[in-house]
Amino acid sequence: MASPNLRDALFASIEASKPLKKESQRQFFCIQQLEQFVGLLGSGWHVKPFGSAANSFLTRGGDLDVTCFHESVQDQDTSRAAHELQHKLLPLLSCHPRFKIVEEIWTARVPIVKLMFDETMEVDLSCHNPQALQNTYLLKAYAELDEQVRNLVLAAKLWAKSEGVSGAPGGHLSSYSLTLMALYFLQVEVGMPCLNTAAFSSKGSAPEVDNISWACGVNLVDLVTRFFAFFAGAEGGFQWGREVISVRKGRRLATNGLDFAMLPGRLTSRLHIEDPFLLARNLNCVLSLENEQLLRVKLGQAASTMYCGGIPNAFVPDAAESLASDTDVDASTTISTTVSAKSFSDLGPHASESPDSRFGALAKPWYQAAVRPADGRSEDSYWKSGGVSSALWGCSLQNPPAVATHNRLLEDMHALLQGAPQCLAPLPEDLPLPSFELRFEL
Repeated sequence: MASPNLRDALFASIEASKPLKKESQRQFFCIQQLEQFVGLLGSGWHVKPFGSAANSFLTRGGDLDVTCFHESVQDQDTSRAAHELQHKLLPLLSCHPRFKIVEEIWTARVPIVKLMFDETMEVDLSCHNPQALQNTYLLKAYAELDEQVRNLVLAAKLWAKSEGVSGAPGGHLSSYSLTLMALYFLQVEVGMPCLNTAAFSSKGSAPEVDNISWACGVNLVDLVTRFFAFFAGAEGGFQWGREVISVRKGRRLATNGLDFAMLPGRLTSRLHIEDPFLLARNLNCVLSLENEQLLRVKLGQAASTMYCGGIPNAFVPDAAESLASDTDVDASTTISTTVSAKSFSDLGPHASESPDSRFGALAKPWYQAAVRPADGRSEDSYWKSGGVSSALWGCSLQNPPAVATHNRLLEDMHALLQGAPQCLAPLPEDLPLPSFELRFEL
């Protein structure tokens, strides 16, 4: 098979990095579940995703960053955030069957509880983290200016991951820092407008930036090649140790300027990346000296390879990755999406064995619908308990539930679902009734 050219390789890599639909579905249902139990804390509480999951720069296999907050809290408050997480949210999470608490980090600038959702997706939950939402809206606004913005950012992130030069826990730059590097390059080398950071808050962006338009006008191969050359130190390129990557300012400025008076370590001969909102935060704080040198070497290698017409290893098609598709089905995407109001072991006479052999013949995605049981129905019929306002049903394909409901109840619920006014997905006409699994939402 003929080798792909650089353009095809870049676009193929970016396309292959897009999250699968099942990943997007899983994120949606995770946020849905978080919203449900955070709502138990009272009115005014909200849940919002931030970072890559919400700023248009998400790649396949990425984790989910979420913050919960009360609308009365406007500023970052580390001690209050830790208290709310420990004493209000953890008790709810600990009894939720779809979330597993993996780690609790209380000493970080932003306290975080690391979770696992459905045993497959990593979730970082913070509390009262408005600055993260500001960043998200800013980056999303840049991503929406032109499709090449997103393409360049994803190319930079894919390259860094492939070369082993990204990941704050390992002493490398974070994905966020690499995104800022790409945006800064576009500002100072390609003419992308600098968006006023003051126009962004934890609630969104102001009209003054929503109406800004810009067309890149540079093809992706040239963008990526110039990006590597710029940071590798080509003539006229980035002045490592003497220039600050500042998306806030959007122009080339020296480290000793008054604009960066609050930036820690700005006079050292290091890579300096300013946080657009926290001006006293230099994002090089996680980058070790050894890894900084490695980053410069890798940038130079990528620039040389592309100038010679070659394809950096990060963009060489991977046959294994190409096999993944949205047709893949796993148990994590085929389970019910609610907390059981009572365990299946308590279903008494209505419990039965696994669905019959027709279950295995199903070869289609799972479905979900919302239904409100009619008033007056007995608990014996619908296992309705106090506080239950709706029921959700789902069909598992690859991992049938150990306990299925009785056919009589299935037929009754099937009739209700068919007439439900609000469905999240259509009810399939040919779905065998014995394949239903019912769980009630608290």
